[in-house]
Amino acid sequence: MELGDFAAPWPRGSIPAEAREVELLVGFFDTERRSMDQCTSAEFNEHAVRYVSAGKHAGVITPPTLTDEQLSRVRQARDALLARWFEVMPGEALEIEFARRLGS
Repeated sequence: MELGDFAAPWPRGSIPAEAREVELLVGFFDTERRSMDQCTSAEFNEHAVRYVSAGKHAGVITPPTLTDEQLSRVRQARDALLARWFEVMPGEALEIEFARRLGS
């Protein structure tokens, strides 16, 4: 899928099951950032189980399980990227290079 495919009306249909985990993570960290309240790994993992079990992909995807250390690293990376984003002037672009790990 392409990034634009995630915008309504979703020209390629529903988000694939394998992308649901990513959507869960993005939504979780975005909600956490807006609320300015950080959850523990136990709270996140409980939320992930509820999210997956309540959806149509229950039994198809496995809820992600994160440690407090992993949550901390994601928050640090998110905060660094947001700081870079807020420095982008109108008309400029923020380019981010992603290294894809194969076989993991």
